[in-house]
Amino acid sequence: MYSVQLARTNFPGAVTFAVLGGLPSGATATFTPNPAAGNTSTLQISTPATAGNGSFTLFLVSYGKNLSGSTQFAYSSVNLVVTASGKPFTISGNLSDALAPGISRPLNLTLTNPNKKPLSVTNLTVTVQTVTRTAYAIAHNQPCTAADYPVVQYSGTYPLTVPANGSTSLASLGVSTSARPKVSMLNTALNQDGCKGATLKLAYSGSGQGS
Repeated sequence: MYSVQLARTNFPGAVTFAVLGGLPSGATATFTPNPAAGNTSTLQISTPATAGNGSFTLFLVSYGKNLSGSTQFAYSSVNLVVTASGKPFTISGNLSDALAPGISRPLNLTLTNPNKKPLSVTNLTVTVQTVTRTAYAIAHNQPCTAADYPVVQYSGTYPLTVPANGSTSLASLGVSTSARPKVSMLNTALNQDGCKGATLKLAYSGSGQGS
């Protein structure tokens, strides 16, 4: 937003403003008020979601009737800097069902993009962050750790495209169940009672690039 100041000389009436050129593609310029009867106006620039980062020189013109009734013009320029400050995207999801020894469950992760541009996501990673045992398992010293739950990472293609200001799941992107990340529970010869009723906390990460 810019504040436009007028230095009037022989301009008793209203002055009209316009931007002659320099706007990013798809951007709009609005002067308020326009025409201006006083000595100030405000210029508001609105850029579309597709506007790229960059520096732009805007060429301004104002015109109005002088005391003799002739139209007189004045010109100026301002510099516009467009910088897209991206917000972090989020990844969420839960296992499709409970785990048991020897059982693997896929994760249909949902990617949420709060930015005004589509997002290309790569490097999806899933980790078992914590394992919380039941009070019984703790009291009876029955172990269960993240090592009991191996993870098979996402094996589909990249990038995964998330729409602007929207969410999408791996399923809606056409990622097959076999390519989605999976969490398993080991089936060992050891006593695994410590894992009965345990709760897993999963952590997700990935890399996002605005388009």
